[in-house]
Amino acid sequence: MSLILFLWPFIQWIIPLCCFFGTILTFVFLEKNKEWTALQACSISPWWISNSMIFASILASGIPLFKMNSNLFSKDFINYPENNNLVIKNSNHETWYFESFDEKKMRGENIQIYVDNDKGDSAYRLRCRSATWSPITGWTFYDGMFLSFLTEQGVPMPNFETKRIEWTPKKIVPWQQDIETENSPVRKILFSELIISSLDENPKTHLLVMKDPRSLSFNELSKVILDYPNQTSLTLAPFRLQYAMAHIELLSSVIITLAALILVARVRFISVGRTVLYILIGLVVFYVSQKFFCSIGNRGALNAWVSVTCPVVITIAMLALVNLRRS
Repeated sequence: MSLILFLWPFIQWIIPLCCFFGTILTFVFLEKNKEWTALQACSISPWWISNSMIFASILASGIPLFKMNSNLFSKDFINYPENNNLVIKNSNHETWYFESFDEKKMRGENIQIYVDNDKGDSAYRLRCRSATWSPITGWTFYDGMFLSFLTEQGVPMPNFETKRIEWTPKKIVPWQQDIETENSPVRKILFSELIISSLDENPKTHLLVMKDPRSLSFNELSKVILDYPNQTSLTLAPFRLQYAMAHIELLSSVIITLAALILVARVRFISVGRTVLYILIGLVVFYVSQKFFCSIGNRGALNAWVSVTCPVVITIAMLALVNLRRS
């Protein structure tokens, strides 16, 4: 059991390597022991054997798929601190600051929220001791103050009954002449509990962004990519790359089995030493090219799908070229 726990984080790489070595060594020993000649004499098609290996690699792909969509083993050994400072910026001109946030309880402490209008001027601010998030009721703020600023739209004021922000028109604000040119609050409202329906930013996506993309499940990666407010942000680049890699990992066993079949195709006799050499060269080419392209894709300089497919294409092309030269 301890060996499984140790190897489980690397299972998406172990399974394809097993398929690769298994395919090549099967043909090596079939040829070395003259069993390949016997199979041909029995009118057994090479395509039948190849298709059997491809089918086995498809079944093996189910293991990385299970790992990707489950919390088994891997999530239990990733220890995230219960309290982290959290900063949220969205497209609604809102900036949220949490001194600490408990992900398990979905509760933040010492919160400050800055809301600006379309011109970047302050509309209102909210400061409170704590706040909790619920998918049903949204945010509930406790023990704080609401600061209103004068804007062209008027003065924003919270309505405790409707849970909405109501705007007092600018033309009827009696203190307009004194503070019109000053960027300072004109109203301060203290509260023990406050809910504002427009402040509905879901913190789960921002909490996921703070984690290592490699630790997220397939569904969590999808949620980050789809729900993150700023879709053009380079923050999403590592998550898009990991999302693309997750798809490639599902097909990696099949792809690498095909690469192995290309390597052993159209060759009458394969020496074990030369085969091991080609295997090592293929692994080095794949590793170096993957590190190069993924480092670029991780920074958002290259499309994520291009970054993850280039190492596979380069490695298969290299093996096909070696096979053509040998035959």
